[in-house]
Amino acid sequence: MTTDNTLTTPLTLAAALLGSSYFLYCKLLKSAKLALPNGYSIDRQAVPVKGQPGVWKSALLENQEEDVLTTFYPEVTTLHDVFLRGKKVSNDGPCAADRSGDEYDYVNYNDIYEQSKQLAMALVHEFGLKPANSTNIGIYARNSPQWLASSLACIGQSIVVVPLYDTLGPEAASFIISQAEISVVIVDSMKKADSLIKNRENMPNLKTIVVIAGAELKDGPTTIDNIRVETFESALQLGAAYPYTPNLPKRDDVYIICYTSGTTGTPKGVVLTHGNVVANVSGFLKILDTFKPELMNPKQ
Repeated sequence: MTTDNTLTTPLTLAAALLGSSYFLYCKLLKSAKLALPNGYSIDRQAVPVKGQPGVWKSALLENQEEDVLTTFYPEVTTLHDVFLRGKKVSNDGPCAADRSGDEYDYVNYNDIYEQSKQLAMALVHEFGLKPANSTNIGIYARNSPQWLASSLACIGQSIVVVPLYDTLGPEAASFIISQAEISVVIVDSMKKADSLIKNRENMPNLKTIVVIAGAELKDGPTTIDNIRVETFESALQLGAAYPYTPNLPKRDDVYIICYTSGTTGTPKGVVLTHGNVVANVSGFLKILDTFKPELMNPKQ
């Protein structure tokens, strides 16, 4: 996924896998017509579930006992597992990238992982977040390696990610932060930080803002209207002082709450668990494994 200045493998960890796989899939389609495997037909995309009249399942699961696919790899049930598997299979290969000009600067899996652990400890020990699935954090930023590290930091502590989009106006952003009881927001510019600070009376829970574009904070970390403002780098330095203690999520724990834009009323949050996202990614992997198994070979 790209923006004017950045590239990252996911908006979320799941989107990384989906996006890269889909890109390769489409690239192959340009060179050769997709041939369906023997026994498959576009007119027979679902088959009846035995013993459950009126219930159907994917034809790709016809010869398997399960009626739904929860995970493609048995050892992968959360997005933390997804990341670690990618780290292992790639042998700590490129995970995300940032572009300041024409060239991309790649960041390896281990670098993202270390940043996430340092940020996680800053969130817990410096910014007062409880490492629990009842805690929400806002990420108000474009795609970037820091976005990924921030998301992974939350995952490692079972904290719920609440994305705030560039298209949101100040009223919608304030509503979401207030309703989700968010006390820490990670932003990618001081412009966004200033916007939040100006509307702080509508967000009584907001205590800390972490700015990814740290150079915009010319005087370094500060406090503005009783809101602590840290740079991303200073947060990493603070967290590095503490030994890393994970609080890993379970399959049914919430990973993310995606809010609507609120064009027809107040924004509404859609709750997705780790299991939801892993199942979605697994379904796509099942399709690739069936129709384009060469894409599933990590050596290619």
